[in-house]
Amino acid sequence: FCAHAHNGIEATNADPVNQNIKQRLISVERSVLSLINLLKKKISHAISLQSGQRNILVVFNSDISPLDSVVQAVVFTKDKQVSLRRGGKPVACTVLEQRRLDGGQQVIVTAQGEKLETVEG
Repeated sequence: FCAHAHNGIEATNADPVNQNIKQRLISVERSVLSLINLLKKKISHAISLQSGQRNILVVFNSDISPLDSVVQAVVFTKDKQVSLRRGGKPVACTVLEQRRLDGGQQVIVTAQGEKLETVEG
C-alpha cells in the first residue's frame, strides 16, 4: 500500500508529507471508483448479451442486506414510453420527469478531415 507513511509509529508527519499522503489516498479512491464503474459496465453488457436485450436497466445493490426500497434511475431513451420488466413480468415504475435533450454532434472522419454532424435527439 503505497499511501502509508513510514516515518515510524509515533512520529508526526510534516504538512507536505500529510498532503502527499492525502493526495495518494484520493488518487487510489478515484482508481477504485473507476474500476468499480468499469466492472458494472462489463456486467451490464454481459447481461444485455445473454438476455438478447439492448436497452436494459441494471440496478446494483452494494449493501450487505437485500434491497427492498424504491430505486431512482435516470434513463436516456429515444422512446416516449418507458416500461420496466423483470423476468418478462412488468415492474411498476413512475416517470418523475421527462425532458427532450439535444442529440449533440458526432465527428465524421473524411479524407478532407473531420466534420461535425448533428445527431437527432
